[in-house]
Amino acid sequence: MKILKELYFNFKKKSITKRLRIINGLLVTFLTIFMPFYIFLLGARHEENNVRPYVNFDMSRDKDKVEVTLRNAGIGPAIIKKIVIKRDGKVLSSDNLYEAIKWDKDYSFDCNDGSKFFHQKAERKYVTDFNTGLVGDSMTPDDDPIVLLQFEPKEDEVQQIRTMRYALTTMKIVVKYSDIYENEFEAEEDFSAYKFQFN
Repeated sequence: MKILKELYFNFKKKSITKRLRIINGLLVTFLTIFMPFYIFLLGARHEENNVRPYVNFDMSRDKDKVEVTLRNAGIGPAIIKKIVIKRDGKVLSSDNLYEAIKWDKDYSFDCNDGSKFFHQKAERKYVTDFNTGLVGDSMTPDDDPIVLLQFEPKEDEVQQIRTMRYALTTMKIVVKYSDIYENEFEAEEDFSAYKFQFN
């Protein structure tokens, strides 16, 4: 404290020009020391943003099939950390849509005229593709989308399309992923938003 008082007293005794030179010298010293560090931080942040992944979902609107895919629309690779599937609000132990579907359930929903539209059960035999064990996998923007579920019934079983779409509206899927710098992100798809297709 005594040293600071002496420095302040000596500083006050100097002329205004000398005071300005001292302040200027201190500012230059401060900038010289801290500017490279700040530039390094900006560069690191810019580098991270240049490899940021962006994972999203897509549900096909085709008349002859139902396909749910996962793709990386970002810049850098996405490393899948966890997949959580909820059905009717409950977290399932499964991490793939094929096992999450209630294959033995008859689905029904309200139509515009107030009547109920009943479907037969969704048939497993029409599943033509699905993926499991994705945790730990890496997706780059150049990769083809990952098929989470593909369902293609025969031409005379097109009502199965509607059944499967409605079965999916009871679900919500969350994918937790990271970039190469271990920054974590989350992609979420609530399929209940597709219920408008049935009203």
